[in-house]
Amino acid sequence: MPAETADLFLLEDLQDVSRTGQLAESGLRTLRTVADWFKTFVTRSNKDLGRAGPGCPFVLVVLERRTLGPLLSTSPTEAYHRVPNL
Repeated sequence: MPAETADLFLLEDLQDVSRTGQLAESGLRTLRTVADWFKTFVTRSNKDLGRAGPGCPFVLVVLERRTLGPLLSTSPTEAYHRVPNL
């Protein structure tokens, strides 16, 4: 079995078959679930958390700057070492 290497993805990459075709369906489904969670939960207000604004205001900024992507990886530990200043 070949060694797994980190694949870093931007949110928009998850809809691009040319970028994700090498992923197992379960891996792609997991990455899409995490991306959806960021967009539908973390960026929204939540009265159960006592937040009138976004659950995490910083996520809105990283989504706008397109810098969240490196955190979406099939190998997070390896990706951490490949992304500068993380």
